[in-house]
Amino acid sequence: MQSDYAGVIVAGGYGTRLAPITHVLPKVLVPVGRRAMLDILVDQMTHLGIRDIHLLLGHQAGLVRAYVDSSPHLGELARLTLHTDTGDLGTAGPLRRVHARARHLLVMNGDVFTTADLGALTNRHASDGSALTVATTEFTTTIPYGVLHSDDRSRLVTVDEKPSLEWAVSAGIYAVGPEALALVEAGGPDEMPGLIQRCLKHGLQVSTHRLTGGAWFDLGTEDGYRSSLRHSESRDATDPLPAP
Repeated sequence: MQSDYAGVIVAGGYGTRLAPITHVLPKVLVPVGRRAMLDILVDQMTHLGIRDIHLLLGHQAGLVRAYVDSSPHLGELARLTLHTDTGDLGTAGPLRRVHARARHLLVMNGDVFTTADLGALTNRHASDGSALTVATTEFTTTIPYGVLHSDDRSRLVTVDEKPSLEWAVSAGIYAVGPEALALVEAGGPDEMPGLIQRCLKHGLQVSTHRLTGGAWFDLGTEDGYRSSLRHSESRDATDPLPAP
């Protein structure tokens, strides 16, 4: 149980990468399998024992509010607080609007779909004593050319034909403690990369946690969204959560 956590869903952006779908629906209401992303995110947080959840909204906030108002099951799962004017505050700036009793926040971008074990992230954050923990996933890039390796006399040694490189990238999911929250900029927009840099500058511990136990998809792109749909179709789409 994560009673020392409040949940935060960041969903105030315009969703331009997923147009034209987002001309009709905000990304947090886009269906994955048989459910809207919002239902999935709320289920994932309440699955961890989080009952206080904040929705940071902006673009199409009225549609999200109407969906919440017409979905009593969401209110039965958790206490939802909607902040409808945070769309221009970036990915970290809206966190200063969250006034929760819990000491820590589990922050999830509204366009991230994962079936990974999020409890491992919150447990890691607690055990490490970090100010901020960034969930990571792997991103692979393939160079579409032969890569040449030469010695210091410009003589060719080896050729790697279209090699692939794997990088650890932010998964758009964070565990944020009070020390990090204190460094969110007081006025104007603030972005999560900037908050991370300020934590490091102030000597705070920032950890990374590799997501395990499931898949991860970026619903902000058409390719990512289509991949999430294929993944949902290949399993029971009514329960995209990892086993407790």
